[in-house]
Amino acid sequence: MSISLAVYFLEQTPETPDLDLLFVLDDLDLDTRRVSHLLTAVKKQLPSETATTLRLLEAVAPFLVANNHDSIRQRAIAWAQNNSTAVLPTTLLSEACKMGVRNPKHIFIVVEEAYRQDLVKIAQFSVSEGQEASVLERLRQLRTFPKSPPPSTAVHDPSAIKLAHLGTDKNTDTAIRAGRPANNRGPSVSLFSEPLAVLSEQISTPDSLPRLSHSFLVDVEKFMRLATQFYATEDARIAAYTPFLNTLLGEGQWESKANRAKPDARWKARVIAEMKNEPGLSGDPRLQAEVSYRYVISSAEDGQTYGLSSNCPSVLLGISTQLSVSIAVMTDCVYVDNLFLGDLVPSADLDASVIKIARVFQAVKMAAITLQQTYQPLPSPVPFTPLVFPHPVTRSKQVLPKLDFIGKISRSGRIVQPHFQDAATRPCALYAATLPDGTKVAVKFTKRYGIDAHKLLAELSFAPILHGVFQVQDGYLMVVMELVEGVMAWGNEAQISTGAVADLCKAVQVLHAQGLVHGDLRLPNIMLLAGQQPSIKILDFDWAGLNTVTSYPACISNDLDLWGPRVQRHGAMAKEDDEFLLDKFRQECNAG
Repeated sequence: MSISLAVYFLEQTPETPDLDLLFVLDDLDLDTRRVSHLLTAVKKQLPSETATTLRLLEAVAPFLVANNHDSIRQRAIAWAQNNSTAVLPTTLLSEACKMGVRNPKHIFIVVEEAYRQDLVKIAQFSVSEGQEASVLERLRQLRTFPKSPPPSTAVHDPSAIKLAHLGTDKNTDTAIRAGRPANNRGPSVSLFSEPLAVLSEQISTPDSLPRLSHSFLVDVEKFMRLATQFYATEDARIAAYTPFLNTLLGEGQWESKANRAKPDARWKARVIAEMKNEPGLSGDPRLQAEVSYRYVISSAEDGQTYGLSSNCPSVLLGISTQLSVSIAVMTDCVYVDNLFLGDLVPSADLDASVIKIARVFQAVKMAAITLQQTYQPLPSPVPFTPLVFPHPVTRSKQVLPKLDFIGKISRSGRIVQPHFQDAATRPCALYAATLPDGTKVAVKFTKRYGIDAHKLLAELSFAPILHGVFQVQDGYLMVVMELVEGVMAWGNEAQISTGAVADLCKAVQVLHAQGLVHGDLRLPNIMLLAGQQPSIKILDFDWAGLNTVTSYPACISNDLDLWGPRVQRHGAMAKEDDEFLLDKFRQECNAG
């Protein structure tokens, strides 16, 4: 067992008579994590007569949220005074005793010196149990962003572009999860910000926007005519665009420095714009805006660092003779979704071209206004949970359940914190949460779901209890279901029993008798429940629907060995497809 030093506080001589000693340990080796090594390092810096009068208290961040009006130092002292009997776990304390710790009289609270400023910043958060490491990880990421290549450099050659999207092998903190390569992305950005969700909805369904005004259409047409012109330099094009953008979004900060970046224009952090003279010259303005975003959210402005007060929802504009609109948030890392890319040079149908671009700018303007509230100074402490988890908002008359998100659910069924998820878990919008009564639930966000199939099997305990399916932002369904404890069949094939096969057969028969098919009975979608009846739960009803009516998605795994011989992308699902996968499940049992 080891101990993390990053969650302890460090201070010099005490200011209260109730504490014998608060000791500073500078330049502690990063690898010095075990208690025995820690004590050895301490003893080197203490007089010999005090080397055996150390007491190690387990100070894993309770003092960070004890009293929000006190300084970090006061919290540390208050915690130590109120927890004078708290010691390290027995296995670690035994090591300390071997080093001569007997009947201690002094208190020793320690953290690596490099984290001093981080701990001061953590005081801005209301940290729930188990989130301390995630908070520190976020702070470390924000420190790393300004050290990455600046925006103008990041877009100039293929290797720099790859570095911007993926980071380095040793450090992926600066990676931009924007779908390059295909799986380098997260859940939809719109799930984490209501203003960005509305923007996404309005761009995809522009007829939902208010009627365009005469004056606005005049301004947009003038702007598009400016876009058709030729300019000797990039600065000349930017100068031509400046009046329209200032009118649209308010007076912007033009070439305002944010760490080492100087975006062409920004409106605090809520809108960031980068511009190029012509497409293909000096790099992609869309990517440059994404890189600038990292610098802006890690910079201090108006007495706050954006990345410490919100998940930094932002609209990113890339403008040349084309217009791109993207949305970004920082949860466990930076995620970007591209919403629009279109020509500012009108087509032969001038009227349609102007209306299309006007609708996009209208939606961007409305989002920028709404985002102003997000960037108002926030009181301390800032709850940490909303920074990394979705913000579901109803799009119907349904009342959403109150959910307290506690983690993501990995492919193996484990609950993990977003900052420590693996690459396979990152794109999945599957979370663990608790209801007000303490019930743990799984929460899934998906665009399609076989509600009837899930309900039918849940009634017979072949699927998790379905608490509800809710329409939320940007066309998503929020599926709230029982959080089942078991082991996934995938990776645990040896545990597939004949009873599990029999139960899966029964479940499939029930579905087929009602004219329904599941469509995706692969091992990762089946959970094994040893000692229970039934002994399996079927998960993931995203594809489920009517036999020979409901279609497979357009994008499915290319591994043809997984599927029955008649399965085709966007083809109709059929009962024999389920039976093919059921037979493969049976073969796994026989192989075991």
